[in-house]
Amino acid sequence: MVDEKIQVENVEHVVYDSPEKEIVEFRGSDALLEAAQKDPPKIFSKRMLQLYIICLIPFLCSTMNGYDGSLLSSLLLLKPFNDTFGATTVGIKAGLISAMYQIGGVATIPFLGPVNDTFGRRFGMFFGCLIVVIGTVVQATSKNINQLMGGRFVLGFGVSFATAAAPIYAIEISHPSYRAAITGSYNTLYCWGSILATVVLFCTQNIPNNRAWIIPTYVQMVCPGLVVIFSMFLPESPRWLYCNGKQEKAKEILTYYHGEGNPENAFITLQIREFEEQLELDGTDKRWWDYRALFRDRASIYRLCCNLVYSCFGQLSNGGISYFVGAFYHSAGITSNRTIFSYNLGTGFLSFILALIGAQVIQQIGRRKVILGSLVGMTLFWALVTICVARFDASGEKTTAWAQAGIAFYILFGVVYGKLRCCLFRQVYILTKTQPSRLLLCKHFILMKSFHTK
Repeated sequence: MVDEKIQVENVEHVVYDSPEKEIVEFRGSDALLEAAQKDPPKIFSKRMLQLYIICLIPFLCSTMNGYDGSLLSSLLLLKPFNDTFGATTVGIKAGLISAMYQIGGVATIPFLGPVNDTFGRRFGMFFGCLIVVIGTVVQATSKNINQLMGGRFVLGFGVSFATAAAPIYAIEISHPSYRAAITGSYNTLYCWGSILATVVLFCTQNIPNNRAWIIPTYVQMVCPGLVVIFSMFLPESPRWLYCNGKQEKAKEILTYYHGEGNPENAFITLQIREFEEQLELDGTDKRWWDYRALFRDRASIYRLCCNLVYSCFGQLSNGGISYFVGAFYHSAGITSNRTIFSYNLGTGFLSFILALIGAQVIQQIGRRKVILGSLVGMTLFWALVTICVARFDASGEKTTAWAQAGIAFYILFGVVYGKLRCCLFRQVYILTKTQPSRLLLCKHFILMKSFHTK
């Protein structure tokens, strides 16, 4: 029996929830190291390259929030949009238009877990992105603010479905040896969504009619449209297949992509053993309505709190601010749309570079250090932004050094926030012997969405 257990190293702590069993939390695994030594993965093999291409499809889902944030903040600066809907960079209409996207996301709370756990990760991505395409069309054809808000509600509803399924799919389809780097790169595509929106608006900002905002709005469905087209051609998550009675299909996918065609590959054996341990649990993961596992023991409650706190940190940092960045620049004396778009574009590129670097080194540095370092940097830079803008406002001048300094610190704030994106919050749930790690991800994500209202 002892030989069948997965040995671990770098043990952080052990939580005893009963005299008979224990939960061992770890960062590294002797079993994983042994598998890598026995069957070294080939990072540039044909099948590994195919796996990287497969991961690009769920990565496209990460662009949607980034695109929407830059799109709306920029649309509020355009005169044709202002004239059509009566919304500017500040005011109740701007707040309502922004909030409907988040309200649509919160409305998915009862459905995320059941859909993703019942129909699979591919269907979750497909269904969510299909709803996004529909919402985009409704939004782009809007003639009044009520239709616009309805379109944004539908948009937010679909984005939540897609972004619940996509990162879990990326985690479960990735090769174990490169899972940290690949999944850590998922949120970096948020920056590419922001960059794409800014580039499109650069090209349309001088159009004197409604096409100035209609064109970039339609472009919003490019990435989700690609997911709709290709998602159902992807292999399903082997973990989901195995845990839903399709063991042979799961082994076939693992053998092809993780074992280089060898069914006896050590990585295949390791993952199958993990799946089988999951199937031996008490059954709470099989009942979509049963959330007792979230509060089953001290370790479960601790992980839940980590998820909720981290979600709050993320949403109260840069997410909501990005929708009203135009108002921020105006308060600092910058009124040229072209200049604002230039700043947004530069911030997007710098954020992406730093986030990508963070994703590649996070395994060596550790997620907690990256999170804490990013939060300290963001706190410092935002405090400096507040001071500079306040001093500029008090000076009564249109252009001062205080305004330029405030903008510089805001850009640095956004760049540091980009580093935070490489810490995929779903990985706060490490593998444990008695916890259904993957199926609980959807359930925890549901609760996280409650804090996703900017």
